[in-house]
Amino acid sequence: MSKTGIFRNKPDNIKKLAEFIGITDYNLNDVIENSSIPATIERRKKKFEAANYPFYEMICYRKGETGSWREELSDETKRLYAEKYPNHPVS
Repeated sequence: MSKTGIFRNKPDNIKKLAEFIGITDYNLNDVIENSSIPATIERRKKKFEAANYPFYEMICYRKGETGSWREELSDETKRLYAEKYPNHPVS
C-alpha cells in the first residue's frame, strides 16, 4: 500500500484494520471524523493545554514512512501485541 493508500478509500481500510485487530463494535463515521488531521490536532492541543504545556502543531505528525509506526510503540505495547498476535511480529 502506498503512503496515501489508506486515504484513498478510508472507510474500506478502516474496516479492514478493525477486522484484522478484532474490533467489531465501532461507528465508522466517528472513526473517520476522529482520525482526521484537524481532529487529532485539536485533541492533542487540549491535552497539552490541560497539562499547562506549550503546544506545537508539528508534534502531531510523524515521518510518513512505511513502518515508522513501529517506532512510536512502547515496549509494553509491543509485548502485548506480540502476546495477542504471535504470528504478526511488530519488529
